[in-house]
Amino acid sequence: MPHPRTLFDPPARGIAKASYVLIPLGFLGFTVSAFALTLGGVWVWAGAFGWFLCGLLGAVLALRTGGRPGMLPEKEETLRAQLEQLDMACEGLLDQNWELREAEQKYKALLNRQGDIILHLDEKGGILFANDPFSQYFEGESKRSPFKPEASTGTEEGSDGANDHCTDHSLGHDPLWERQIETRIGPRWFRWTETLVRSIHKETGTRLVIARDITAFREVEAASEAKSRFLATISHEMRTPLNGIIGMANLLESTPLSSEQSSYSQALRQSGTALLALVNDVLDLSRIEAGKMTLTYEWTSPARLMEDVVELLAPDAQEKGLSVASWIGANVPHKLLIDPVRVRQILVNLLGNAIKFTPDGAVNLSLSCEPEPQEGEMVTLLMSVRDTGPGIDEELQTRLFEEFEQADTTRARQHEGSGLGLAISRRLARMMEGDIELSSLPGKGSTFTLHIEAAWLNDEGEETSSDALPIKDATSALNGQSLVGIDLTKADERALFSYCQDWGMTFHSFTHAQWKREGGALSPDHLLINGAEPDKASDIIADFDPMRGGRLTRPLPRSRIILLEPSERKVIPQMRNSGILAYLVKPIRQLSLQQSLLGHPHGQDSKVLDDLMTDPSSVPQGPVSSPSTSGESAAVSIPAPKDGADAVRGERLRILLVEDNEINALLARTVLEKAGMDVHLVSSGQAALDAYKQKQPFKLALLDLHMPDMDGLRLFDAMQAQDAANGRSIPKIAFTADALQETRETCLSRGFSAYIVKPVQPEDLVEIIRSVLD
Repeated sequence: MPHPRTLFDPPARGIAKASYVLIPLGFLGFTVSAFALTLGGVWVWAGAFGWFLCGLLGAVLALRTGGRPGMLPEKEETLRAQLEQLDMACEGLLDQNWELREAEQKYKALLNRQGDIILHLDEKGGILFANDPFSQYFEGESKRSPFKPEASTGTEEGSDGANDHCTDHSLGHDPLWERQIETRIGPRWFRWTETLVRSIHKETGTRLVIARDITAFREVEAASEAKSRFLATISHEMRTPLNGIIGMANLLESTPLSSEQSSYSQALRQSGTALLALVNDVLDLSRIEAGKMTLTYEWTSPARLMEDVVELLAPDAQEKGLSVASWIGANVPHKLLIDPVRVRQILVNLLGNAIKFTPDGAVNLSLSCEPEPQEGEMVTLLMSVRDTGPGIDEELQTRLFEEFEQADTTRARQHEGSGLGLAISRRLARMMEGDIELSSLPGKGSTFTLHIEAAWLNDEGEETSSDALPIKDATSALNGQSLVGIDLTKADERALFSYCQDWGMTFHSFTHAQWKREGGALSPDHLLINGAEPDKASDIIADFDPMRGGRLTRPLPRSRIILLEPSERKVIPQMRNSGILAYLVKPIRQLSLQQSLLGHPHGQDSKVLDDLMTDPSSVPQGPVSSPSTSGESAAVSIPAPKDGADAVRGERLRILLVEDNEINALLARTVLEKAGMDVHLVSSGQAALDAYKQKQPFKLALLDLHMPDMDGLRLFDAMQAQDAANGRSIPKIAFTADALQETRETCLSRGFSAYIVKPVQPEDLVEIIRSVLD
């Protein structure tokens, strides 16, 4: 292709170049011809012919140069400039063409290296472009797209049932199609989307299809479903015998036993409880991984929840010689919208670990909010568990929250465990828009802090129950007063110091010996003595009695409280003559402490003392009776018969028990009969229907869900139909080893009055039945 410059050169320029050669040649020929004319003969004729040729050549040159006059210099310069511009434009176009070719190669390489299939289709579905992954699944010479959404058009489920379906029809989004398609490597599941690409040159646009092979994902999903079903089955099958093991151990301990037999029974029950905890952890982890763990939010008192957990596990700490106490910040609202079951599960795990791994010292729990609660705003709830244990190395802290991980993984480790508790707790916390943080130094103990987001309910204007936390005006009533604690444990000292700071009180802590040496100058408003030692209490209070060596100007503290372990209640009557006004049982509850400090005004000591000693039920802090769930569970007593409306009328509660497992049937029947109920036991669904048609009606039905001839849901429907025909209805409770949340929700939505998961503590079973009947 000629250069653009040559297309615009003047033609005269070529002629001028030729004239530079022809003119000298013509002049030379003319001279030679003239010389030949001077000669004679033939040379005359040659010279004449030369002149003729020179004349002819001169005429031609004259005509050519005269017909094309020379170009003006100004015009020539303009044309030269235009030629230069055109030259530069052509070079730019060549560069752009090169860049476009490079970009095309680059993007084509990117498309070919994608794992997804990318197709460019015309308006009729013909393939205009296909990247390399397409040829891995389909023949390269394919002219039509195998991804045809019209096969499932018009329905959520495709025409092929499970093989075609469309998802995500939301406005503004391209639908996602899923279908199993036959390929050159066998049937594969594909998920694809199709987008219309409009063109300004055509009335109809082309289409862009992006498809992904999701066969592996579907296989993993199916495997996850299979694992969930397997674990649910295993959980049910393990819970059924565990219910018999733990329940029979409880029944055995309610009978007269020797000390050796009692120790064997306790070991049996504790082992069953530990195995049950492991089953629960594995099931929870499986549900979280499968995305089936659901949260149930309720308006809950976080302070009450935390104190219940502390009271639940306090016996384990006291058995190891540890002191445990809790502190609740003054800014914690009375009610927060949280999932109490999951928060309780996390706290039980954190506190249980602190007790397990702390050989001596103290464990403290604290509850606070950040920022200061404002009505209508979210708050961050902080629950911390601090121990004086051995601490955790920094390199171990990051993996401590992984599944089956422990700080000590050697065979000689002192503490057993599955390593699932912290992993499950962190996942639950993150499901609640929170997390668990760990702060620890070797030899300095550890602090685990749970923080979750929660909504605040301002119910200050509503009337609350007597156990509301905290009581109104407590801070202003105690502000400026002083409290002295003697012989306090480290945990109790920390908790009391924090409470006194919140209430504006002055706090001093002494040992008994320090008090005798340094306490003479103090006149506290409140006195708190730790330990079931009447002589020590009498000696301390004698310092305030003028008749026993005290000063006249040193009045008795208005509140004189003894702090006891649950096993030390037997010394309470001996405190009558020691000057003690009230007692608190560890762990101390916030409300109980407030009532003890505010509820004993000076001048009414005698009356309050008599009420305290003669009516233990009026004491703010009652006994700890909840069994532990950390593996060292306490024995559970079988509930006694309860006086109620039926007992007044001389009737016994008639219960229909449907249970096909002989051991669980014996256990449930024994527990209910010892609670004063009349139990009619059947082992199949058909037998239950036959018994249900009897003329003498039942007060309640307790239904197992898994039975050989008829499952509990079908039995429930049949009984409901019978109720409708007879114009009656009784409460029906699901009694099953199926711990799945989906099953619980199904039963409750169907109309069951309650849902009881085996194994269940005897008193819990009886209490649920009585609450449903009430």
